[in-house]
Amino acid sequence: MRQTRLTTLYAGFLLLALPALSLADTFCIHTTEELKAALETAATNQQNDEIRIPDDAILDPVIPHYETGYDLVIENGYDWDCRERLYEPDNRSVPKQPEFKSALPDEPQLVTSGPVPPPQAKMKTKTVLDVSGGAMTQKVLGVPAFFWHHGCGPTAAAMLLAYWDVRGMPNLLDGDGRVQSNVNENIASSAHYNEYSLPRDDRIEVQPDYSELNPANTHADNSIADFMHTSWSSENLRYGWTWASDVLPALRAYTTFRDNSYDSVRYDMYYWADGSMSWDVLVREIDQGRPMIFLVDSDADGWTDHMITAIGYNSATGEYAFRDTWSSAVRWAKFREMSTSYPWGIYGGWSYDPGFAPLEPPPPPDSPTQEETAQEEESEPEQNVEQATPQQSSASPAQQQAIMIVINRFLLK
Repeated sequence: MRQTRLTTLYAGFLLLALPALSLADTFCIHTTEELKAALETAATNQQNDEIRIPDDAILDPVIPHYETGYDLVIENGYDWDCRERLYEPDNRSVPKQPEFKSALPDEPQLVTSGPVPPPQAKMKTKTVLDVSGGAMTQKVLGVPAFFWHHGCGPTAAAMLLAYWDVRGMPNLLDGDGRVQSNVNENIASSAHYNEYSLPRDDRIEVQPDYSELNPANTHADNSIADFMHTSWSSENLRYGWTWASDVLPALRAYTTFRDNSYDSVRYDMYYWADGSMSWDVLVREIDQGRPMIFLVDSDADGWTDHMITAIGYNSATGEYAFRDTWSSAVRWAKFREMSTSYPWGIYGGWSYDPGFAPLEPPPPPDSPTQEETAQEEESEPEQNVEQATPQQSSASPAQQQAIMIVINRFLLK
């Protein structure tokens, strides 16, 4: 079993040789009340968390809670002491045969969504956690929620970058990367908006902007939207639109622009049409602590229209978790290709690997990252539940960071 975090349940031999670090909490729960209490604690303890459920535990379905900025893994199928997993999920709920043949990978794809979701984009906010139907793993990475800011492409990319910004790559965004007010200028700068988004043409035909009228006197690229050429009339784009083919070059260019010591990052693109996009790809990337960007058809009209940040999965339901740029909620949809029969079908996706294991983020700022909208989580009374309590470290922050990288590299091999 691959472990992405060191916990006191199984890594004692490493703790003998290294200073103890404040890492993820690991809960071993046996009752529904303990599960509810563990979920409540995980939502507020400002740590990455793992909840383990013994195979013979009898639990009622519950709804998990999430805290922006921290990872949550929920797995069943363990022995009574939660030290060994007895079996792994078989992912039987994931579709095996395609239901609809998407566009070919070499066909240009547009991202055309605006700040308001289309009415056909039916969004599922809550996924009921039911561990009674066999082996299950549900994992959601702590990616912050950003709202649509002058384009879903740059906004989705910013959420992915924000995940890494607080995990060892602090120069990707301004300030604390989990707070959107800090990073709106990184998503799409004021200069970008003034030169490429005006005159506003989101409801009319493409209107000429500086990319056509005065390209020699435009500002130097300084935001994700600049590098993505979002809204450029010279590329036949309306306000907020982006060509999907510009995502990878933009991520590389923006990352290097922010800090050229990050130029060793690696990128990959996966397409449903050629078979490279699969459930195994999603699980691998999330298990390795790497959120993805998905290009989807949010309204089931058969055309790509929206970019989202994929942040997790549930192996029992065959669903992927994502941030949709329209809400602070964690959204869920079936992992399947585009179709006119259902929304949120996937055209393809991008992975992003900065080349080192992610660090656990620091505590969040006092103010929330976004005002909560469209999410109504059920609140349960907090219960007492036993949990592993890591020892406090006497190492300096720099030593802790170095030790964490070594440990994560070792455990992920």
